[in-house]
Amino acid sequence: IRDLTIDKSWVGVSKRGTYAAYKEKGTRLAGDSTITTGFDHIEELGVNAVQLLPVFDQDNDEVDTSFNWGYNPLNYNCVEGSYSTNPFDGAKRIKEFKELVLAYANNANKTRIIMDVVYNHVASAPASNFTKLMPKYYFRYASDGSYYNGSGCGNEVKTEAPMMRKFIVESLCWWASEYKIKGFRFD
Repeated sequence: IRDLTIDKSWVGVSKRGTYAAYKEKGTRLAGDSTITTGFDHIEELGVNAVQLLPVFDQDNDEVDTSFNWGYNPLNYNCVEGSYSTNPFDGAKRIKEFKELVLAYANNANKTRIIMDVVYNHVASAPASNFTKLMPKYYFRYASDGSYYNGSGCGNEVKTEAPMMRKFIVESLCWWASEYKIKGFRFD
């Protein structure tokens, strides 16, 4: 979300790096008002699908505008606040993200939004709601009792656990139903 609109060359009225900026029409390149950027440029290219890096709640400061790939999941079923014009207003986050998805779905190309999902690990297994809910169930552990590091993150989710699988399937269905996400790319 942030990458498309954060650069100084992007000229629009919305706050840079936000859901609102990502869907804003009429943006132009600084110094050359004939070159479209952002939403209009994607539409001009004829793109019929856009994959977003993770947009679920990440374990970072909501007002930190530094670069973040989004591969530090905190809450899988919550829209990330740092891309909202008001990160502390949950309703605003939801509204802005839904407007973004709808704007792309209604453009000339009927562009579908695909969401990159990271269900294979979390930002912190010890601090995770899954650990609080049921310790030692939702994560893989090495023989010495440490968190398994197969993903290189040291906090790998145990997808073979029936309730974890159920959670992932229901979460995907929820994103598709509630936000009209048309596809998912698994990490």
